[in-house]
Amino acid sequence: MPSPAVKPGKKDNMKKLFTAEAKWYEQYEYWKINVMVDGLRRSFYSKTPGKRGKKEAEAKAQDWADTRRTGDMPLEKAITLWLESKHKTLGVDTYKTQSGLINTWFLPPAMKVKRLSRIAPQEWQAILDSAAQQGKAAATIEKLRSLMLEFSRFCQSSRWMMEPLNPDTLQARGGKPKKKKVILQPDALNVVFSVDTITSHGKRIPCWHIQAFRFACATGMRRGEICALRWDAITADTIPVKASVNKSRITTEGKTENAQRSIALNTTIRTILESQRQHLRKQGIVSPWVFPAFTGKQENPPKFYRDWKRYAECNALDKRISFHCLRHTMISLYKDEVPEQLLKQVVGHSATMDTFGQYGHALADDAARTATLMDAAFTRYVK
Repeated sequence: MPSPAVKPGKKDNMKKLFTAEAKWYEQYEYWKINVMVDGLRRSFYSKTPGKRGKKEAEAKAQDWADTRRTGDMPLEKAITLWLESKHKTLGVDTYKTQSGLINTWFLPPAMKVKRLSRIAPQEWQAILDSAAQQGKAAATIEKLRSLMLEFSRFCQSSRWMMEPLNPDTLQARGGKPKKKKVILQPDALNVVFSVDTITSHGKRIPCWHIQAFRFACATGMRRGEICALRWDAITADTIPVKASVNKSRITTEGKTENAQRSIALNTTIRTILESQRQHLRKQGIVSPWVFPAFTGKQENPPKFYRDWKRYAECNALDKRISFHCLRHTMISLYKDEVPEQLLKQVVGHSATMDTFGQYGHALADDAARTATLMDAAFTRYVK
């Protein structure tokens, strides 16, 4: 009986699923090997002459046989197949973020060479604990945990031999606490709505995206959604939010399934849009985009971030406030006036998301406003 196509290494003592060897076909000038695993037959080839070509064909067959296993799968191969499946369903930016985390943390040298059946749940926990020890953010560690549980489910559905990870015992412990989000307080908000300029070489010049900043405060729209907004999409009464542009300049249907929505026009939003029309008209720009780049072409989301940071610096605003914080500002402004379920529809949150808990930060004058309301209620009942 011929020997296995590829002999197991010291760290890979798994029994091979086939014993066939590649053969050289002179008339076609290639190596060919036929293998059958789980009732499925496949042929693999290599045009490289000599022993190197024979090994190449047999290696291809072995790789394929590994994917057909209903038993033990090499961790690295399992991760590759999992990422391939994720690539088909995730957006470009989300896939880049997740694949970066997975490749960095799921394949440490000690585990990379192992098969799934040889990996104990405690080894996955050790990865999370290591991330915490290295000072990673708590949110990052929790994301790693979520991906581990997803990977475990993928392995189970693929019928690979892996001890399932238990969400009750796999813990995201430690890590840096999530940075507290900040918002524009009333004084700063008044600056945004009254100051149109930034400093450049000692002079004050118009800020190109000032109306976009005001628009974000008034609507709570994400920067990718603002980049994708077209004039012809806006109706007499609403702004339909149906698209978003990611950092790779790819237009998608939005961050989540709740992202598609409509925002009712009010006086503030109408004024901002009219000011933007006048701004573009003054610059001689005709563009289908509401907030285009200098060229009239669609703006790139990171540019909004950079321009906002410059505007904030030039106008002495809190440097911790990012462009996304303008969305937080909008929710905080409206949280006492608009019922949460209605506000969810405006900002594109799911029915179960704690919109006020996640985004409703306290304004500096909340206490005074609360005291005024309490006084009014008190005098109505106590004469």
